[in-house]
Amino acid sequence: NHLAHLWDLRTGKKLRTFAGHTDTILASAWSPDSRFVATASYDQTARVWDAATGLPVGRPMQHFGQVSHLEFSPDGRRLATACRDGTARLWHPLTGEPASPPLPQGSTAETVRFTRDGACLLVRDHLGFRFWDAENGEPVTVHYPAPASGGLGMDADSYRAVLSPDGTQVFLGYSMNEGALWTIPQPRDRVPEWFPDFLESLALVRLDASGTPAVLSGEGLLRLRKMLAAPPADDAYAAWARRILGLAEQ
Repeated sequence: NHLAHLWDLRTGKKLRTFAGHTDTILASAWSPDSRFVATASYDQTARVWDAATGLPVGRPMQHFGQVSHLEFSPDGRRLATACRDGTARLWHPLTGEPASPPLPQGSTAETVRFTRDGACLLVRDHLGFRFWDAENGEPVTVHYPAPASGGLGMDADSYRAVLSPDGTQVFLGYSMNEGALWTIPQPRDRVPEWFPDFLESLALVRLDASGTPAVLSGEGLLRLRKMLAAPPADDAYAAWARRILGLAEQ
């Protein structure tokens, strides 16, 4: 049916019924303070409910596909949803207003998980996964290819991505008897001033103020390589650049 129910685990008594969806409910989640319950449905909406009254809070969060999963941020300020239209979304849970544009995952989005500090959002889709900045909706990692194989229903708990508390490890189920553990470096710090120059030096191209590309010499890359060969700063950008330049073992 299209209903969600709240139960007393000690007595088995039904406490509340949340009525408003028009199709099957796929997932639910508690807010960190236990005051609200969020639900995701095949009817292309997510909803937030007052756990004490059973009444809806804010307006339905409208999507362009079935909503597979959802989760509150650790501080309760955001609600993330995974949608089968190939996007994830961030919302203000108490109003139902969007907190970011749709996050283009590219393939059917199945799982959303916040890191413990709430800074990043893991989105798992049918072809892999990616981390996003939970405040501004910008990607903070590449899309890691990790396609699911047959024999595992997309709504099964074993298909949901599992995130370590520190947000650096991801466990993914691939099929009924397969899974993999990933370790993912996440750039949380402000982008260092040298990093845009590094990317342009790698490409040997820079755009001027009018947008016209200019070919660069390799001197800039050699200068940055020398800088990175020194003891590196303790951040993901320096670590990534050192790996690209083959300096990781020095």
